[in-house]
Amino acid sequence: MKPYSKFTFLSATSTAEESRVVITGFPYELTTSIPGTVLAPNKIREASWLIESYSPYQKKNLESIPISDLANLPLSPLEKEEEILSRVENHMLPLLNMRKKIITIGGDHSITYFVVKNLPAGIRILHLDAHLDSRNSWKGSLLNHATVMRRLKESGREIIPVGIRSVAVEEKEISFFPMEKKLPLKEEDKVYLSIDMDVFDPSIAPAVSNPEPGGIYFPEFLKWLNRLPPFELIGFDIVELNPLLEGAHITSVLGATVIREIILKFWSGKEAST
Repeated sequence: MKPYSKFTFLSATSTAEESRVVITGFPYELTTSIPGTVLAPNKIREASWLIESYSPYQKKNLESIPISDLANLPLSPLEKEEEILSRVENHMLPLLNMRKKIITIGGDHSITYFVVKNLPAGIRILHLDAHLDSRNSWKGSLLNHATVMRRLKESGREIIPVGIRSVAVEEKEISFFPMEKKLPLKEEDKVYLSIDMDVFDPSIAPAVSNPEPGGIYFPEFLKWLNRLPPFELIGFDIVELNPLLEGAHITSVLGATVIREIILKFWSGKEAST
């Protein structure tokens, strides 16, 4: 499997076949409050060149893990939902069949729908966000960044929302977990993690499409990550970063660092060879 370009994330120098972890950019923007998230995959890659592969928090090095970056999967909002699902399936299934761990860099939050719809049944969705993304519709659309979790729940997926601090009236009966609360997850669970960058406070992540005051800070995220049980993380995505809203690599460096820390938390050491 060849990459779509040579634009890569940090130490992702392995081929897809020899890698443990595979990164793909989904520069897809269906409907969003402020356009620009299509630029995020390459912006985060560029920002990753400004950080070290070594994490002083976990005392681990990304260079010890074979990682491949397949660059960006070209997707168009002009395509029908079934066409996008098919294209994502054709991209993902060979990787899943090779037992690769997948990282997807968006794009708006609707990309999570296309990724998760192609995952095996029984995988629990851990949703880190400022918003529930569980409206029935938004601006006349049934599938978008504000409805994605509702559509996934309707398809039979279990959603575990964390960090929420903005709720629409129609979502007010939906339960969610504060960052400090223990989550109903066990070591034997298989989990997919979806991170909307607006879960972070706008003071450290200003370049997001829907900023909300009162978000978390990076040390809080690290503590939360460290408290997670060692479940099997199938993959994760980073979404809703909007490079048009920042002049410097502030939010994008944060996004790149979050990717580094999650990889090292779940896919380093002995478990990386299983």
